[in-house]
Amino acid sequence: MMMMSENPIPQASPLSVSSLNASDDTSLRLREAYSLGRAAWNELAVSYEQFQAQAVQSNGGTPAAPTHAADFYLAVACANADQVAHEVLEARYLPALERLVRVTITDRSAVDDVLQEVRMRLLAGPRPKIALYRGDGSLNGWLRTIAVHAARDHFRQRRIERKRHLVFSNAQRAESRDVTSACDDRLACDHQQRECEQAWLKAIRDVDSRDFKLLHHRFALGMSIDALSPIYAVHRATIARRVHRAAHRVRGLVRQTLSSEHGELSPRELDSMMCEWSSSAQAVAVER
Repeated sequence: MMMMSENPIPQASPLSVSSLNASDDTSLRLREAYSLGRAAWNELAVSYEQFQAQAVQSNGGTPAAPTHAADFYLAVACANADQVAHEVLEARYLPALERLVRVTITDRSAVDDVLQEVRMRLLAGPRPKIALYRGDGSLNGWLRTIAVHAARDHFRQRRIERKRHLVFSNAQRAESRDVTSACDDRLACDHQQRECEQAWLKAIRDVDSRDFKLLHHRFALGMSIDALSPIYAVHRATIARRVHRAAHRVRGLVRQTLSSEHGELSPRELDSMMCEWSSSAQAVAVER
């Protein structure tokens, strides 16, 4: 092996021995991970170059050997449009994701739409999302996160649609001068409406991060108690108590902020103002 001193080309910044050793160690661990993945999935055609390229891409340009070699190997095959790998992913992982989606969303007719969205995110396009899997955690856990995000997006879209429908219905009722509720009568004045909105926004900002996250899921995204239970990994009764306590704290903060003319608002009337939660919570979520 030629020594550095024998190289006639001047070296501006020669690599240190430790850098070379680190590079060699990474390359060796990548080779070992590739061999393990290939042994686990010998029916899938993945070259070492493809394996290495995803190890670099998924780690922001710095190669890193995956700790879950077999899962990573399957993900590389899927990212490179291997039809057999797609079939394996569908057969082995999608049934569990379907069960997760079914307990996460209450609209049973939308389950297939959410699962199809998961498939599109994972496998479709020139840069499928599965190419971002790094192999530092199980593929099953990573896929569950993708499915939960797709379900949340479904909730968000349905929330937007419901709000548009509500605005349209309110406009129709106003035009035909339908009878409004007592709460609506109190909040009809623009000044009062702004005051209430500011009180809710302040309450949302002041609530602690755990309560904010829980209330955001429950009210802004419209997720049911049964849907929240598997996400927080606790019994539905525990989630129901947490939601009740968090909502009670927010109502208390709202009452402290509102002027005396609103002091007589009942808990039911305060809860009816939760219709403003969605837009306010989304704004605060961006700030946080």
